[in-house]
Amino acid sequence: MTVSAPLYRPRGPLREGLFIARPNRFVVDVDMEGQSVRAYLPNPGRLDELLHPGAPLRLVAAPGGATEWTVVAAERFGRPVLVHTHWNNDVAQALVEKGLVPGLEEAQILRREVTEGSSRFDFLLDTASGPLVMEVKSCTLFTESAALFPDAVTERGSRHLRHLARLAEEGRRSALLFVVHSDRPRLFSPEYHRDLLFARTLLEVRDRVEIMALAVSWQEDLSLSRDVRPLPIPWERIEAEARDGGNYLLLLRADGPFFLSDGSGTLPFDRGFYLYVGSAEREMTARMESHRRRRKTLRSPVDGLREKTAFVAAMALRGSGRFDDALVAMLEALGGRPCPLFGDGPLFGFDGDPRDGAFAERFLALSTERLLGD
Repeated sequence: MTVSAPLYRPRGPLREGLFIARPNRFVVDVDMEGQSVRAYLPNPGRLDELLHPGAPLRLVAAPGGATEWTVVAAERFGRPVLVHTHWNNDVAQALVEKGLVPGLEEAQILRREVTEGSSRFDFLLDTASGPLVMEVKSCTLFTESAALFPDAVTERGSRHLRHLARLAEEGRRSALLFVVHSDRPRLFSPEYHRDLLFARTLLEVRDRVEIMALAVSWQEDLSLSRDVRPLPIPWERIEAEARDGGNYLLLLRADGPFFLSDGSGTLPFDRGFYLYVGSAEREMTARMESHRRRRKTLRSPVDGLREKTAFVAAMALRGSGRFDDALVAMLEALGGRPCPLFGDGPLFGFDGDPRDGAFAERFLALSTERLLGD
């Protein structure tokens, strides 16, 4: 039996390590055979679902670099996930050259990294209908059912979309390819909870820009299987749910005990972390941003809580309806201590930062429920 060659293989021998910490966006500390080493991470995304203490990593040596090692892959659901964004374009090149991109089966690559005005795009292709400018995005955020992009706000991504649409208006063909680094998801969606602008821009340009999502499969040796599958994009559901309303979680940190007065008495609070379940029918982004700063005039109990604590994060769950009950059930299941006398919505206390792997998985599952529709 003939075994077909993989579409792509990594450069250089791979080493394994375990994630320790991420001092900044492009640097991680890794446990390699019991020693802590510093490695370059060529990916500016949040990667919260991939990078948690003890998470397996794949690395290659980086002689002459600022660090001795470069992280190329993490792991999710027991399978490798490519996180090296520069290599992502090599994968896209292999997909085009092997005719595995729907609608571009006969396309030829004319050039990589083509400049158009103030933007630089990943590929210029030659097709039967003329040149095509294509941008490629690496998708590493996914559940068992849905692939999502981006995992953090990407103003550059939204600018690229608008520029691709302008090229189409000028009569030039343009495309956006999402390479999903897992074969598990059965659909793709813009991650409107994390980046509403990108999602709305994608909806706006979808009739002018060819938008495709391909799920790929990585083997244990980090070779790329030839099993490639296009993912559907549920545009109608996305349009219904990608709105600036719903619920949000406000995470605050108290560095010491404190008291709050609510008019009926004084409430004691311990040192630790607090998650507040907020909501807004509209303009939720502005509401979340307002919690970053302390108010001079306290208009609500949460303003008083914010005055006594440090802002850590605000996490959105956008949609056509509310998620209050589901969020409360999630925080209770994660061991949060309800603060029943707090008069401004559900509030839960935690001894440490609750954003561990279990939190990330449950929150991500909630964020995709309405997309799946089952």
